[in-house]
Amino acid sequence: MVRFVHRFDAIVRAHDRAPYLAFACAGPRPDDDLWDAWLVFVPLEDGATIATDRETTQPSLDAVDYWVGGLSHVYLEGALDRASGRTPRVMSPRRLGAVARSTTLRPRVPRLHTPRGRITSPRTTRPR
Repeated sequence: MVRFVHRFDAIVRAHDRAPYLAFACAGPRPDDDLWDAWLVFVPLEDGATIATDRETTQPSLDAVDYWVGGLSHVYLEGALDRASGRTPRVMSPRRLGAVARSTTLRPRVPRLHTPRGRITSPRTTRPR
């Protein structure tokens, strides 16, 4: 069952300056005793309601309430950007390492061969 946890007082503005009210909601996970929490943004003007993916998992509803109490206005703005698809998702270090090791994404650097012996200036036509 989804629970309403908190209504934030401040209006959160999207990238296009559209105003939203922010709410925190939570629900128990079916497979354990943990609670997932997410944010919901309701437009004050025209537009659709936007919800984030899970923002946190906590051991109790009281812990979710404590987590919500620490959220800043900047965090809410970032969550709205993430939920509306304006901010790219960050890869985990493990996934980023796997991508970096991929041979298909490595730039191919040509090997430079230098002539053996004396190197002359390209401006000269004969060696000194």
